[in-house]
Order: sequence, then C-alpha cells, then structure tokens
Amino acid sequence: MATQCESIHLGARSAIQRVVRDRKDEIALGIQTGVVSHQHDDIPVWRPSNPRALGLDRSWCDGHWRNVYQLTLSSAPVESEELYGREHDAAEGVVGQLPAATLSYTPALRRYLRQRR
Repeated sequence: MATQCESIHLGARSAIQRVVRDRKDEIALGIQTGVVSHQHDDIPVWRPSNPRALGLDRSWCDGHWRNVYQLTLSSAPVESEELYGREHDAAEGVVGQLPAATLSYTPALRRYLRQRR
C-alpha cells in the first residue's frame, strides 16, 4: 500500500508533504480534521470537506490542510523591559514564571465557519 502524503500549510511557510492521520469528517461544520507529525510534534489540521464524497477517492482532496489552532504570546506592559508577559505556572511539579500564552482557533478556520452560517 502506498503512503499518501498531502499538502499541509503550517503558518506562513510554503506547503510541506505529510501523511494525515486520525481523519474525521465533521459534517455539521463542513470540515475534515486530522493530525500531522512535524518536527517531533503532532499538529491538529483541518480542511473544507465535501459530504457527498466521503470515500478514499475524493476529488476535493486538493484542498489545503491548515492549522486548527494558533498560540499567541501575551505582551508585557509597555513600561516593562521584557518583551513577553510571564505568569506563574507549574512545570513538572516546580512553580516558576513561564511565558504567558493563549490558544485559539486560527483566523482561517474562524472565517470559514462564519461563512457557513
């Protein structure tokens, strides 16, 4: 059986070729989700789906896979000498100040879902 690599767009970089695992069709959202491996990390991805073509031989497979989530670092106050905000957090049972970040859906996914309403 041949391995089927597909075009994956992670951020602003050009497309990379990866195998998409754990595919699920989210019919209500009109998307397909999956997971790709890149630089020793598993990354959740999405693309628009076609509910009338759910088999392996999908003509819509040329759609690009993209990130589901984006990570945004919080900025430090203007008067601070540091660039990014920090917050107390526990890492492996030790409490320290780590860069503060929030996880949200990517703008592309939010825009796509808004258009489907």
